[in-house]
Amino acid sequence: VPLLTGTNSSTNSETGNYSYVPGTISVGDVVYVKKDNVVDRACAIDDSRAPVIGFVINLITTPNPVATVQYSGELTLSGILPSLLIGSQYYLSKDHPGKITNNIIELGGGNVLQKVGYAKDIDTFIIDIDIDYIIL
Repeated sequence: VPLLTGTNSSTNSETGNYSYVPGTISVGDVVYVKKDNVVDRACAIDDSRAPVIGFVINLITTPNPVATVQYSGELTLSGILPSLLIGSQYYLSKDHPGKITNNIIELGGGNVLQKVGYAKDIDTFIIDIDIDYIIL
């Protein structure tokens, strides 16, 4: 049972399916397309692990590994992150692959700055990915 839940179509959420290597990603991770339609945990440490395309909301392991990724809309993050800071912008994390941070100071020089969305409330995240990231 996935820990994340996307909301109904009234929020304009979009999803897509990708291949993944079992054990490399988890539900709730932010991911990028590594190659050949395979996703992996995104990380701001360098631009080879960006840009973020969305959040993993479901994983199927058999018969073939498939990750469902949500690109936009509302996402309930209860149990995935500590309480979100309402109204805060969140970015791809440098220190925790596959995670997000609202601490832009952690990124530092030479790292990717990519906005992934903002907190609507303590459990609801609005995915608003800025595909055009910059290197600090």
